[in-house]
Amino acid sequence: MDRKSHNDQIDNLKLFIETNQMIVEKMRTVLADLQDRIDETKAQHDHIVDSDLTRVARDVPKVKVPSE
Repeated sequence: MDRKSHNDQIDNLKLFIETNQMIVEKMRTVLADLQDRIDETKAQHDHIVDSDLTRVARDVPKVKVPSE
């Protein structure tokens, strides 16, 4: 293999590595955004559930339990 061909292969490998590093960074960003959305959705869900439980507890008639 001549020197130019060898250097071309090295350059191609460097480009390949750089491209893959950019893809990995993009995927990290996408995953972080998704995790943020999941956390936000969970917080909204928890708030809705808490509100529903409070409403149900408020709407349920109070029953006095006779003491023995």
